[in-house]
Amino acid sequence: MRKKTAILALVLALCLGGCAPGGGRVLDVSGEHKALDDAVNGLFSALDARDGEAIQALFSPYVRERDADMVDQVNRLLEVYPGPTGQYGWEDDGGTKQRSGGSYYNTAACTVYATCGGEDYWCWITLMYQNSEPEKVGVKSIRFFTAEEFCGVHYDDWDIPAEDGLAVYAERTLDCEVRAIRGDAYKYTPPEAPLDLEEVGAFLAEGEKTFDQFVERFGEPCAENIWYFYELPPEDGVPRYLRMIVDYNDKTVFGFNLVDDRQWLCRLFEEEEQPGGETEIQQ
Repeated sequence: MRKKTAILALVLALCLGGCAPGGGRVLDVSGEHKALDDAVNGLFSALDARDGEAIQALFSPYVRERDADMVDQVNRLLEVYPGPTGQYGWEDDGGTKQRSGGSYYNTAACTVYATCGGEDYWCWITLMYQNSEPEKVGVKSIRFFTAEEFCGVHYDDWDIPAEDGLAVYAERTLDCEVRAIRGDAYKYTPPEAPLDLEEVGAFLAEGEKTFDQFVERFGEPCAENIWYFYELPPEDGVPRYLRMIVDYNDKTVFGFNLVDDRQWLCRLFEEEEQPGGETEIQQ
């Protein structure tokens, strides 16, 4: 019964009864955002149901026919991701649209961050949500990563082939802790103590600061890759971080954001002009 339910949900998500101009099938005529959302929801519903057939059914017939390794990769995915899912969310990575005569296709892509059993996972999904060739409508590719694998992609440029089908990356390790910060994977170094925002505000009120001055006062960041992060006390059990933005030419600190493990929350320490032309740092 569970397998039938998963397959029924998949069919509804793919909206294979819909038609696009020229006779091609459409995942969802209301747009790519819902089509992506249906694909992501379908993947994690299938994972939690331990339903390998439903995972395969997410892919287009064209991809399934040509991915000789799909069954093995599905089995590997079910080993790596034990379920049940704690939470997941996705960010749009854009897509492509092409039309030539009577032929056309539209794709969309996203990055998914998920938690399961206290572990973090990421995946890239590319979806063919419209195509004049019906057999090509469906998921084109899924690249599924453990935290260390995904972190290695961003820091160490580990090569990920751009191929259709399913591929699971869960072998390589790093000699450091990996943390999810703002939905991305970062190499993490535990600080001696969380940062105190009131102390930071008082420090910034003294005038313009450079990165080196900030480090001298508060120590090294707990994570960095383009931006710099300092750990803050958690709120309601959720980790929080101060994201610091630095000018790479003169190392001047010019922006701060509050983020948690999943998302950007708000700006911090913005300057507000006061009567008389003076500025005041607002938390």
